[in-house]
Amino acid sequence: MGGLMDGQIYLDDLGPGVRLTREDGSEFTQPRRTEAWICTEPLCGCTEVRLPIILATPGNAEDPASCELFLDLESRVLAKAETRHLGGSLQGLPVRLAAKLVPPDWDRLRNWFIGQKEAQLREADPASLEAEFPAALELDPSLLVSYGVMVPCARPLLFTLGGMTWQARDEYCVCPPCTCEEVLLTFKSWPGEVPWGPAVHEDLGDGPTVRLSLVEPRWESVEAAGAGMPGLESLVGAMEMAWPDLRALLGARRSQMRRMAATSPIVNPPWASRVPVRAAKVGRNEPCPCGSGKKYKRCCLILPGPPTLANPIS
Repeated sequence: MGGLMDGQIYLDDLGPGVRLTREDGSEFTQPRRTEAWICTEPLCGCTEVRLPIILATPGNAEDPASCELFLDLESRVLAKAETRHLGGSLQGLPVRLAAKLVPPDWDRLRNWFIGQKEAQLREADPASLEAEFPAALELDPSLLVSYGVMVPCARPLLFTLGGMTWQARDEYCVCPPCTCEEVLLTFKSWPGEVPWGPAVHEDLGDGPTVRLSLVEPRWESVEAAGAGMPGLESLVGAMEMAWPDLRALLGARRSQMRRMAATSPIVNPPWASRVPVRAAKVGRNEPCPCGSGKKYKRCCLILPGPPTLANPIS
């Protein structure tokens, strides 16, 4: 295998007379290349890349041999392969190709994958995404939501400090009336190879935490660093050095979260815009006077916000 770049894989060990073509039969302008394909759902947590390889030889132009490699970028393995007419020297080709992928190949393919997911999210209609916000928001709209939980294949916010690799988890307020311009950053260090993928965002856990302003060069401590850890000032400084456009990046993520939240039935439940009805002579366990069919104590009596009294209680 020659290497990976720009969503294409180019091969150098297929044998004489073997040409790579696209799935529609057309040839690549540069020989021995094939394209990578990924899921087109921006919020999908799958981390597979599909590499369709069509192998045209002088004797099989009408019914070419082919194989499809499904590479899992999270575990860095060949997840599965589908083959057709692979015989002779081409037998075992998927395993041979996957075995030649070295860490820099996986890194390049992952960075390309993340870039494609970022482009999908920028271009998507927020109403079509069907983002699944945590159900707890329906009871407490002030809860912060992690960007990585909502966008499982998000680019990790990594930086180096003191010979260690650190990662920041960024969390945002998505409450519709709120106009805050802040992000909560929680830091975690990785002693060895840094994992990547949807599961990582759930495993970041607690750690040193700051509340960072998105519009001013300031931050405030939420949870101090523990003994033996770098201080918060060092952590924030190292992150800002690694990400010169940090506030612009986080601001863009906040905007994406708000756009997704604007169409979410959890963040904006149907009852949230309803005017609560208060009645003077309705018992807690009686039907609610609003006509919902629920008991009063389970309906308008517990609706949040200052009520507009339809029948003022004396």
